Amino acid sequence: MKGKVADNDGHPIEYATIVALKNGEQFGGTTTDSLGVYRLELPVGKYTVNANSVGYEPTSKEIRITKDTVLDLTMKLSGVMMRELNVEASTIRREADRFVMMVEDMPSAIGKDAQELIKDAPGVWISDDKISVNGKQGTKIYVNDREMRLDNEQMQAFLKSLRAEDIKKVEVIPEAGVEYSASSSAGIIKLTLKKNRTDGFMGSVGINGDIDKNSASMGQNFSLNIKDGKWSYNFNGNWDYTPYQRYRSESNVKYDNGDFLNSSNLNKSKKFSNGNVMAGIFYDINPMSSIGVEVTYQNYDPDDWNYTNSNSQTLGIKETNNNVTAFNGKYNYMTATLNYIHTLDTIGSTMKFIADYSKTKNSGNNFSTRYRFIHNIASDSIYRNASHSDFDVANISIDLDKHFNPKWTFATGAKYTFNKLNSSGYFEYHQNDKWHQDPYQNYKEDYKENILGLYAKGSAKFGRFLTDLGLRAEYIKTTSKGSILSKEYFDIFPNGSLTYMFDPHGKNSITLSYYRHVSRPSFWMLNPEKRQSSDNFYTYGNPNLEATMQNSFYSIFTYKYRYSLSVWAGFAKNPVLQTSITDPENPERIITSWANGDNQSNYGASLNLPVQITKWWTVNANLMYMYQREKAAIETSDYLNNHLYMINGSTDFQIPLDFYLSLSYFFQSKYKSGNFEVNPMHFLNASVKKSFAKKRWTASFNANNILTMNQKMKNTGKNYINSSIYKLPISFSLSLRYNFNVGEMFKTRSIEKNADESRLQQAEINK
Repeated sequence: MKGKVADNDGHPIEYATIVALKNGEQFGGTTTDSLGVYRLELPVGKYTVNANSVGYEPTSKEIRITKDTVLDLTMKLSGVMMRELNVEASTIRREADRFVMMVEDMPSAIGKDAQELIKDAPGVWISDDKISVNGKQGTKIYVNDREMRLDNEQMQAFLKSLRAEDIKKVEVIPEAGVEYSASSSAGIIKLTLKKNRTDGFMGSVGINGDIDKNSASMGQNFSLNIKDGKWSYNFNGNWDYTPYQRYRSESNVKYDNGDFLNSSNLNKSKKFSNGNVMAGIFYDINPMSSIGVEVTYQNYDPDDWNYTNSNSQTLGIKETNNNVTAFNGKYNYMTATLNYIHTLDTIGSTMKFIADYSKTKNSGNNFSTRYRFIHNIASDSIYRNASHSDFDVANISIDLDKHFNPKWTFATGAKYTFNKLNSSGYFEYHQNDKWHQDPYQNYKEDYKENILGLYAKGSAKFGRFLTDLGLRAEYIKTTSKGSILSKEYFDIFPNGSLTYMFDPHGKNSITLSYYRHVSRPSFWMLNPEKRQSSDNFYTYGNPNLEATMQNSFYSIFTYKYRYSLSVWAGFAKNPVLQTSITDPENPERIITSWANGDNQSNYGASLNLPVQITKWWTVNANLMYMYQREKAAIETSDYLNNHLYMINGSTDFQIPLDFYLSLSYFFQSKYKSGNFEVNPMHFLNASVKKSFAKKRWTASFNANNILTMNQKMKNTGKNYINSSIYKLPISFSLSLRYNFNVGEMFKTRSIEKNADESRLQQAEINK
């Protein structure tokens, strides 16, 4: 069956959802392309075909499908921004290489932000604000097919600024294909914003507040989208103000000789604000071609005070320390993108040219005072440091995706990336009423990296078999003016998948796939300079780190499109492991660094169960088990074995009078990697939402970490054990949002970007 979906004026409606039902059961589904055209393969029979799209009233039609059936559908504009719940079609389904969560079909998503949404996506879990797919750190986030190249803290702020009302779907890709960088080994999460077609403007404004016993913040967010003929414009952003913020942690180190180091830490932030804004302009040259420009800017200026009190014993000598550190920093992120997209035909073939540039500029100043008491004799020391870093990333790519017919497709492309990092640190200590340089800690580095990637991929369908084969070649060269050795890589990265459909329409299927990826150490891991992360913890990079090669195998069984069981095995050579040792020159200090292990194996399984119990009650459960086996050194035969269990579940209720109630629960068992260990943790969250005034207004209230779970970690060195606890209280948030539209609904344009800045991102340090 094929056809076209258009509005009353004959304008095509792109990305409309088409679902075919038989006796109330979903038998197939697809979406329209950029020209409103869709194709759907179904066995001969009688069906109910439903069409849905944001800003339009749903339409339904009964039809008997025979060979080459054509069904054109017309949809009327709707003044309601949010769609009603469609219980006939699954909100979570499995496709060939990914899970798709249709947010626009989920009333429970009202009032949520993007971070809250992806917590409910299959295989996704967030621990200590780090996002991962199937437990693999380094997951990349894409919004409208452009990678968000932000560090962890900036990424969390950006995701919280996106509202569920603006998001069409969330896609989770556990293993990235050859069209993505070979370093995308930790999976990809894609967010697609809602799109409409005709002239007019629409947007939203909102306010929100968060509070717990340690912090409080309030903020504003906005979005505005305008379409006037061939021109489209979009603006969105957020601003947050934090009047106070403080976090507490404790650390206890025990040495084999009886020495110890016990410390408590309090981090306090002065009043600060942060925000980000995105703006884009797009022009439709003709029905087949468009060009667009988009810029993004994000700013964050922290002003922190850190208080550390410690008691220690070194070689039998007891010591008390009180350390106060004042930190003032500036973080700025800017990106600009130009793209040109040309549609080659009406069945989805496209050619894309994308060029973008991004710059991250960070600077910070520390001023520390340390008071020492040894045998009741007091002394003090004062030191200060200034650090600065500039990240520059430039990308040019061209991609061709050719659809010969519904059964044969071919894609190829090339991408060049230039990365540059300038980083410096200047340390001084105060003695005899003078400031003196500390050359042992001063550093200055200048890194450059050139990456060239080429790929080709073909897909075909033979009866009930679907196959996908791809090959990517990458050349990368890294140079430095500092002490890091120049590194040069060239390798090829194949991937392939084979799917068998147990029925003609693919309702039940099994997929077998293979992927090869690489994880290259970041510049921060390679940097050999000494960096102080707290009073008694330091980090060193390792310039001799080698890239990690990974081979992954997947088997995924899908039942009724949505229920799925995934089983995988991954094998890594030269895995980069975080390690720690005591400083030989000062045994009370602990040094964290990285080293290549011999090998690492991961075996796992995940079960996704989205259940629509009634029209008003839904349940979504994600269950995962992973077994990790790693060997730290070639010269030893010892393996570290680790078992990880994860439960991520939610239940949502649609109550009368447009009330929505949600409960979510997350559990993670004990986890080990290298010589670091994270204790079990679990979180319970609840929210209630109310829509009113024809769903233009939405109010929501959330309670997070109701069980007041704290995070506990431990790392074990050759002659010590370090235990740490981070205290996480219950927190509450309240938000109010207004959606508006004037004139007819329109298409919200977005620009695609294609970049990889993962090697520039600072590594996460476990203390």
